[in-house]
Formats: sequence, C-alpha cells, structure tokens
Amino acid sequence: MRRDPDKLATPEAALEGIAAGSLLAVGGVLHDNKPVALERALLRAGCTNMKYIGLSGSGYDLDLLIARGGVISEIFVPVVTFDDIGFAPAYRWAVEEQIITAHMVDVATVMAGYFAGASGVPFHPVTAIRGSDVTRHNPLVSEVTWRDGERIPVVAAITPDVALIHAQEADRRGNAMIYGSTAEAERLIARSARRVIISCDRLVPTSHFEKDPMATTIPGMYVNAVCHLPFGAHPTGSPAEYGPDVAFLRGYWKMVESARRAKDRAPIMKHLDKFVDGCRTHDDYLALIGGDTIARLCMGDENAR
Repeated sequence: MRRDPDKLATPEAALEGIAAGSLLAVGGVLHDNKPVALERALLRAGCTNMKYIGLSGSGYDLDLLIARGGVISEIFVPVVTFDDIGFAPAYRWAVEEQIITAHMVDVATVMAGYFAGASGVPFHPVTAIRGSDVTRHNPLVSEVTWRDGERIPVVAAITPDVALIHAQEADRRGNAMIYGSTAEAERLIARSARRVIISCDRLVPTSHFEKDPMATTIPGMYVNAVCHLPFGAHPTGSPAEYGPDVAFLRGYWKMVESARRAKDRAPIMKHLDKFVDGCRTHDDYLALIGGDTIARLCMGDENAR
C-alpha cells in the first residue's frame, strides 16, 4: 500500500520558489486563525508584487504584508479592519497613496470563486447579486447568457498559486484539522489552490486522523507542505488553543497609525526589524513574545487583552 510522503518542512523550504506576482490565498478571518508565522517567513523570503485574496475579512496579517512595501500590489478582500481597534492603518495609508489596488469584492462572490476552483469548473453562478451594483464594481463578476437568453452573473474559478492556512492539528502527511468558523471555507481554498502550505499548533500522528477520517478538515492529498509552528497564528488567535493578543494588536495599530499621520515610515521599519527580520526562526519569535504572554493567551487571561 502506497504511503504519502513526509511533508514536514521548515517555512523557508515550504515557501521556496514563489514567483513574483503570484495570487496568494490566506485562510482565517480578521484576528482568528491567520497563518502569521508563515507570512513573516514570506516577508523574509523577499516575495514581491503579490495579489492577496482572503475569506470574509483580514486585519493584522494583511496589514503587516502591506507595511513592508512592495509585497502586495492588489487585494481581493471584502473587509480589512482591526475591528473595534480601528481601521487597518498600513492598508489605509497604501490605498490613500494609491500604492495598492483594493478591489471591491464581497463574501458571496469570493466563496463562489473558490467553490468553482475546488470543483474544477470555469465559473459559479451568484444570482443573489443580480440587480445590485456588485455586478458593475466587482472585478470577479461577469455575466453569461443562459439557454433562454437570460443574463446570469457568475464568478470565474479562483485558483490561487499558493495558499497559506493555519490549522490546530496536522500530521506529517498533510492531513489537517481546523477548529472555528472558517474550516469549511479553508477546505475550499485548499482544494482550489495549486500549492498549499499548512502551519499547525500541534503535530500529531496519522493515527489521530485514522480514528475519525470524516472529521479531517483538509486531507493530505491537497497539501504540499506542513510546518509545525506552535503559536503560529500570533498575534491572532487559534480557536480552542489561544486567543488574539489584543495588547500586541493595539500597540501595532497605534504605532502604524501615528506613522501614517506623520508620514514617517521609520517606526514601521523598526517594528519589522524587531518582529520579522530580527527573528530568523519561529523559536526566536516565541522567545521575543515571551512565555508569560503565551501562557496568558492560552488561558484566556483578560490581561492579554
């Protein structure tokens, strides 16, 4: 019986060879389940001019990629926000300066595009948006003529060049279990993408999945690499594992917002030097964050907020 290959890899090896201009799909939503450790490695790898597409919303992870400059050129995300903290500051600055193109998209059309990509069909109809301005302003939407002459809005298949997804559990073969509200959507991303990289909080034996195969969120057949990165979603949360580090998020937001108003990138570069370039490994990053912070977040301590 054929055994799946060992897909365990370092972030550097997993991300090697990503071409400039690639379409990057990122799982998670707002400040939950974002593959931030992989995205920091992406920044260190020097990837440029990428197009970013997410699920229903993004926050810190996308803002960090934009803050570097030259990494993201186009964005297909329904909402970019720091939620109750405020607008995403680096995103706002880049849009105001017309450095990036932020496309007007909505959740229904993004998910329809993933569904078409996962199903191997050229497009998926989204009749719910008919008659709205979405059909005029959303670049993912076009129309086809049905047999009776009816014009139907459709979304072309979304097939990302690479997908980054954070899971709570994975094995060396690429099987992954994701908790939280985005699991089904991330399964579609994995099925539609040409290359899938998973980060996980816990590396578990394959027998863990064999006990209940139907509970597996993403089967290993869709995954190219697994990176064991405990606490790899920080400063966003990982459902059932740890909450978002709201204190860290607020500190980042205040720093970038002040930089935006002063039009001074020096504080942003200092942040990147400390938390991205200065941490050559994930262990370096965890040491910088500190064990006390990790413990508080894992216990849901309000002091971490």
